[in-house]
Amino acid sequence: MRAGNGLGLGHIKLKQNEKDKRSHNRGLLVLAVFKWFKSLVLLLLGVGFFKLMHRDIEADFHNLANQLRIDPDNRYLGALLAKLNLLDEKKIKTLGGLTFAYSALFLVEGTGLFFEKRWAEYLTIIATLSFIPLEIYELLKAPSILKCATLVINVVIAIFLIVKVRAEGKLKWE
Repeated sequence: MRAGNGLGLGHIKLKQNEKDKRSHNRGLLVLAVFKWFKSLVLLLLGVGFFKLMHRDIEADFHNLANQLRIDPDNRYLGALLAKLNLLDEKKIKTLGGLTFAYSALFLVEGTGLFFEKRWAEYLTIIATLSFIPLEIYELLKAPSILKCATLVINVVIAIFLIVKVRAEGKLKWE
C-alpha cells in the first residue's frame, strides 16, 4: 500500500470547498434580501394600482379618511386627493405596469445576487447607476430626507459592487 493514497489532504480540501460553496458573501446576501424586499413592496403597490381601476378614487379616500378620523381639511389629505384626481385609467395602467416591471427587475437582481452571479452584479450596477441622475434631479427639485437617503443608499450599493467586481477581476487576471 502506498503512503499517498489521496484520502488525507484531498478529503480536507474537498470539505473546505464544500464549506466555501455554502457560505455567502454577506454584502451580496444583504443586497439580495434588500432587492427582494423592494420587489415585494413594488408588487403590492402594482396590485394596489390595478385595484384603483374602475373606482371613484376620491370617494374611496374620503371614506378612508373618515374611518381613520383624519380631518377632511387636512392640507396633506388635500394634496393627496389633488394628485389622485390626476389619475385616469390610462395612467393607472401605465403606473401599474411600470411598477410590475420594476418589481421584476428587483426580483431578478436579488435572485442573481443571492446566487452570486457576475451578471447580476453588472445588472445591478447598471440599473442602480442609471437612476442616480434622476434621483439627483428629484432631490434638487424638491429636497427631502427620503430622497437623500435613497440617493445615498444607491451610491453605496453601486460603489460596493464596482469595488467587488474590480477586485475579483484583478484576481482573475493575475
